[in-house]
Amino acid sequence: MSQVHVSGVGTYSVAPYYQAGIVADGSPTVGSGCGVYGESGWRGVYGRNPGAGAGSDAIGVHGRLETGSSYTNGYGVKAEAFGTGPTNYGVFGNASGGTTNNYGVYGTNSGTGYAGYFAGNVRITGSITKGSGTFLIDHPLDPENKYLYHSFVESPDMMNVYNGNVVTDASGVAAIELPDYFEALNKDFRYQLTTIGQPAQVWVSQEISGNRFEVKSDKPNVKVSWQVTGIRHDKYADAHRVVPEVEKEAQFKGHYLHAKEWGKPQSKSFDAITTPKETEGNKPARQ
Repeated sequence: MSQVHVSGVGTYSVAPYYQAGIVADGSPTVGSGCGVYGESGWRGVYGRNPGAGAGSDAIGVHGRLETGSSYTNGYGVKAEAFGTGPTNYGVFGNASGGTTNNYGVYGTNSGTGYAGYFAGNVRITGSITKGSGTFLIDHPLDPENKYLYHSFVESPDMMNVYNGNVVTDASGVAAIELPDYFEALNKDFRYQLTTIGQPAQVWVSQEISGNRFEVKSDKPNVKVSWQVTGIRHDKYADAHRVVPEVEKEAQFKGHYLHAKEWGKPQSKSFDAITTPKETEGNKPARQ
């Protein structure tokens, strides 16, 4: 085993070295050149900041792609995982110990792209907070050239919506079967009924019980469009009920989630507080 220990070479406050322990230059004109290459049975490259410096930022590993690069794709940091074990993480982020906020992964974008883009399935085991939400699909009438957007149904009380059509029988009765999980998932049911094709009186003759309900019409063979809503009361929803109106956290008082839309400057946005503000070169204070 061999070790090399180098500390504090380079010139203070002069880009890009900033008192670097090691400065390594790969060929800037060769596509396969590497400034630093590490290979190991455990960690190919390991960066650690013990947190003892007096600077405004502490960084374990910093990757930067300069604006002059003419590559087809540019990566500030690129991570890949092709292991054969049971689990692989292309990128793993974890943050704890912050006195105000912790972000396991934080992404921002000031251009026309996305702060985060996922080409595949996404699973979130906790809650998600958003300014708005839509589904986005290829337009059914012009899938090669157009998108189709629809907004999510928004509700302050974690509502689920179910609907369908049914035709009453010769006695004016129709039974509607709901999913077998309906009553286990929902409470506080609401009903809406509309006749189709003819005027008629129609009402709920038997409320939901055993995951079914019945409607009745004053005429036989009436087509009825029905809608039922329920409020979630599964274990997770009961433990994490949505509170519609809450005070903003102390550090966000006087700031806006969507400052631009409120006619306020960017300095009044949440992003002005949460976006990492790395100083040039992450220079520590002079001793």
